[in-house]
Formats: sequence, structure tokens, C-alpha cells
Amino acid sequence: MLAVLALASCRDALVEPPLPEGAQRLEVVPEVYAEWFRMTRECAAVNGEFAAVEWYVMPAAVAFIYQGRTLAGLTIGRRIVLAEHWLQEGPLVRHEMLHALLPEDGHPRDQFVQKCGGVVSCETTCLSETAPPPVSPNALSVSDAAMQVSIRLDPERPDYNYHLGAFRFLVSVTNPFAYPVVVQLAPSGDAAPPVSFRFRYELGTGGDSRDTRAYAPEVTRFAPGETKRMVYDFFLNGTFFVEPFQLGTYQFSGAFGDKWAGPSPMVVP
Repeated sequence: MLAVLALASCRDALVEPPLPEGAQRLEVVPEVYAEWFRMTRECAAVNGEFAAVEWYVMPAAVAFIYQGRTLAGLTIGRRIVLAEHWLQEGPLVRHEMLHALLPEDGHPRDQFVQKCGGVVSCETTCLSETAPPPVSPNALSVSDAAMQVSIRLDPERPDYNYHLGAFRFLVSVTNPFAYPVVVQLAPSGDAAPPVSFRFRYELGTGGDSRDTRAYAPEVTRFAPGETKRMVYDFFLNGTFFVEPFQLGTYQFSGAFGDKWAGPSPMVVP
């Protein structure tokens, strides 16, 4: 759904635009937001105070209309408005956090794609504002099999007492060479770009998986020794889009293209 919903930011130095009709103050801000804000601030290498952000929600909404656009999230100055069903979707929430941290409007590519790629979402409209930088003339073409892939659960043992059992699964890929490379990913077989990062987790015969498409060509371009990562957010109690986790030991695996790492166990108490 994220690919068809717009994400927006608007500012006015004198008078900020009004909030969307029906927006309500978010009385209890999820405690995991402070950690997400720190992640966003660190990847962007900018300063900002979490306490300065005001949070609003569009109750019972998957999306809302604002100035003729269908949105899942919106940032107006330091005010962030989220459709209720997306409150636990880390990439979208961090996308709006990045808007609140940056002094300019729009989606500067160096921030949303290069510095914070894999931490914040950036697809369709976000990518269409600017063109990607040129490929390094010294880059060599390699297969995904030549890359180093690693995975990490954070924390390794999620706790229901921390905001509904919030945890992250991180998939990292590193260029092991002393020269820049462009990774050739397998064709997708459909009209969309090829698969870049992916995950799967299994419990017995059940589980889930997700493929992330390489919408930004930068995801396949690596400087010497460079590491890129993708952050997947989960909650033991589930979200509007994901079922709750059951008791037992899950096996998590992650990949870049067809190069897999794992599995790594995670115990749900």
C-alpha cells in the first residue's frame, strides 16, 4: 500500500497550514517513537529534539485526503499527522520524522535515499522529485553472490512490556571489494523493479516473508567497503497489517537479491 499512498511535508515560515480536518492530538505517543526518532536523526546526521514534535492521528483511517492528495502521513512544520492504521509502520513514521528534522521541504535525495535509505520509506513520489546521481565510472558489475550479507535481531529477545513487543530485523549487505560495484539483481519477472532486500520468518509450517523492490537504483550501487541496510519493524502483538506472533521459536532469514543469511532464532515467550 505504501507505493500508492503519498507522503508529504509542507512548511510556511510565517503561518503554517491548518491540520487535516478530523485530525486529533495523539494523546499517548508510542514509546518506540523515541527510538525511531534517534535512528532517523543519526542516519540524517542532523540535530533535533523528539520533544519538539507534535503528534496527531486520523482516527480509524488507512489514508486521508489533504489538499487533494491521498496520504498516509503528513508533516506540517513540527506537526506530524498519521493515519491510525499506520501508527506502527516504522518506515512511514520515520519518513515523516525526517521531514520534521530537515529545514527544507521536499525529499532531498541525499537524505531520503542515500543517508537514510532502508531506515525511511521513499518510493514513487518521493523518488520522482530528483534524478539519481550518475554511476561511478570506475564501478564494476558483480552478482549478488559476491556481496556479504548479515542479519541481526534487535533486541534478540523481544519483550511484551516494551510497546507491544517492538523489535527490528536488520538485513545488511556489504561490498567486500576495494573498488565501487553495481550489483546485478535477478529480473523480477513483472513490471516492477527487481527484488533487493528481503526477509522471511518461519514457525513450524507457518510464517511470513516480504520482498523489497529496488525502486531507487542507488540500492545496487556500492562504494568500496560500503554497507547498506534495510530495517524491518515488528511487534509481537501484531499491527493492522501483520498478524500477532505466536509462542515458540521463530527462524529469521534475510537476503539481498538471492544471497541469503541465516536463519537466526527468536524466542517468543
